[in-house]
Amino acid sequence: MATQIINGAFYRDYDEPACNVVRLPTAAPRKVDNNRFKEQRRAASVAREHSPFHERYVQPCVRAAMPDARLINDVVLSPALLIAEALLAHADPEMRAKIVAHLAPGAVVGSEAHQQAVAIIRRHKQCLGDKFAFDAARALVAEEGY
Repeated sequence: MATQIINGAFYRDYDEPACNVVRLPTAAPRKVDNNRFKEQRRAASVAREHSPFHERYVQPCVRAAMPDARLINDVVLSPALLIAEALLAHADPEMRAKIVAHLAPGAVVGSEAHQQAVAIIRRHKQCLGDKFAFDAARALVAEEGY
């Protein structure tokens, strides 16, 4: 291995591997069969399919979005709401936080309009997974009345 001294610092030639590096053997040529819990996995899937709650199971992320879905499904679409949503789309996070802080006292007291407004603001800018979960929650609330 060649070592160079440049401006008082040692530099190695990295074209050659270091002496303490050992090449590892390649991966196994076939996939290893793991039959350790095969019967338990099969029994668990059969138990889930025959469970009385099989049809009623809701993913946790969808279940978390259901309260907002209940509130927003009751909102009637109006021109004022469309304007407010357009303004929210261009508001920065600080402005959105100020709006929520302004609406929070009414939502805490139990005003349904304030709760709906906070739910709309909370669900307005979401990541893709949250949007899918919220859409699934809205569909469940609309069709089955969860």
